[in-house]
Amino acid sequence: MKIIVIGCTHAGTAATTQMAKLYPDAEIVVYERNDNISFLSCGIALHVGGIVKDAAQLFYANPAQLAEMGVATRMRHDVLAV
Repeated sequence: MKIIVIGCTHAGTAATTQMAKLYPDAEIVVYERNDNISFLSCGIALHVGGIVKDAAQLFYANPAQLAEMGVATRMRHDVLAV
């Protein structure tokens, strides 16, 4: 099975990690237009409010961690058509 994930902020990362667990033999490729993944946008208010001091804490995964799960990532890649 081949799975493509377009966009990998919080929802994309959650979906990707879940699919990697459920379908370990699948070929999973993530396409993300930015240079980071797993951004917790809901945490912006916590950062602005000073509860989360370091904005880097709003990211909980990276391409290397997904690679350990067998997921390929294509960073800084715009998907213009499917």
